[in-house]
Amino acid sequence: MIPARPGTTAVIDGDLVAVEAWDDEGRALVVNPEQGRLVPAEDKPGFEVVYDSHLISIIPGGKWLALSEPDSASPQKFRYASPVVAFVLKTDGFIVPYIWRGDDAIAEAEERFFTLWHPDQRPVEE
Repeated sequence: MIPARPGTTAVIDGDLVAVEAWDDEGRALVVNPEQGRLVPAEDKPGFEVVYDSHLISIIPGGKWLALSEPDSASPQKFRYASPVVAFVLKTDGFIVPYIWRGDDAIAEAEERFFTLWHPDQRPVEE
């Protein structure tokens, strides 16, 4: 058994679960609290994927904003805008925006809920 690096996670039923180790066959192991032992993540019901992605660098967010999904009553308007405090570059090549949530917390801006926008951005004229 090989210990997993901190930050390695498995997605099980949409939840992120910490991967604790890798078995001799290279399978990710997670804690099964009911059994009190490590089990292969892929054997858990609802298993989706394992992410072994780690932080490389943090880039300041500048003036970027994360705009919420459009309001269903008024599709031209967004519900709210959150400032991007930083972009996190990860080992898997993804650059993830982190936003100020407004409740004294910083969170990853989930792509399905936000559109990134910069105040200097202008529409392309045809």
